[in-house]
Amino acid sequence: MAFTNDELSRSRHFRRELAQTFRSGALMMALVLVIALPAFVVSSTEFAPATPFIVTGAVPVFIAALFGLRLAWDTLGVTVLFVACAELVNPWPWGVAALMAAAGLGLGICARNGWTAVAVQACIWCSLTLIAPPLELPGIDWVSGRLGQVLVPVWMVLMGGLWAVAVSALLNSRLPKLSAKPLNKSSAARYGGALAVLLGSAAFVASTWLTEVTGGWLLLTILVIVRPGLADTWGRVVSRSVGTVLGGAAAALAGSVFVNQPLLLDTLAAVALIVAVVLLVRKANYAVYAFALTIAVVLMNMDGSDVLTADIQRVGFTLAGAMLVAILAASYEFITSRGSLRRVSS
Repeated sequence: MAFTNDELSRSRHFRRELAQTFRSGALMMALVLVIALPAFVVSSTEFAPATPFIVTGAVPVFIAALFGLRLAWDTLGVTVLFVACAELVNPWPWGVAALMAAAGLGLGICARNGWTAVAVQACIWCSLTLIAPPLELPGIDWVSGRLGQVLVPVWMVLMGGLWAVAVSALLNSRLPKLSAKPLNKSSAARYGGALAVLLGSAAFVASTWLTEVTGGWLLLTILVIVRPGLADTWGRVVSRSVGTVLGGAAAALAGSVFVNQPLLLDTLAAVALIVAVVLLVRKANYAVYAFALTIAVVLMNMDGSDVLTADIQRVGFTLAGAMLVAILAASYEFITSRGSLRRVSS
């Protein structure tokens, strides 16, 4: 069978695109795995309970490096400061609420510059460690003191972030590049203001009544659902809910089956995180991204053998956060539509 020149051209183009996607995807997978290496090292030591802080530093810094190494350094500095402040204000509800409200305003500023993806990732991991019981390291008594509660998380975040910067700098020329898409000033201000109100109020509730459970997921849900545009926000309400429920079910099943094999669970968590980051960079279907991210976060923050109860809590907080965002988005849409109708009628 003979092929026309047009068919041959399309075939070559398809093969090139497929090869480029494979190479880039394989590089991303390998790179994120290398960044996760400190987490595996720490998880095998007496500092294992502090492993999530390694990820808190590494993930946002790595994503920032795709925009540029200067932004990666800035992200590392801000993330370290955020974690230090979080450990200092915890467990005072008003301090936690003020910190998350300030984070919401900061997200608006980042959106103005087109760095929303980086800022959201930094806030996601920090919020999960903010609404959580105090860090406990068996056999290391000084960590239970106030100074230890600040120094250990900050050191872990710094270590993960510095490793991410080093690896990104080494492979900088081979990394895919992301371009910033700045928002206009008014949209960024509305976005930051909405997040400040939502995150501040949710943080107060979570730090007052939900400190012994997975209340940080309420903040996480708000962070990943709320977008500068109403259409994007509505789409994420559904996608986030579906992805979280399915991802939570998968993580609960894995945690129940392999409850006595922590190394395997850590490996599954790392693989899920790698997939989530690749999906984020590729701008893939958001429900699939939420599915992978949920598995990673659940397995990384698993405490004890009662995985199912903790997972039900996480799903419940996700649905509650999604419902809260949906109600506020519908209210805003109703108010703005009424205002438009009045202007038209006048």
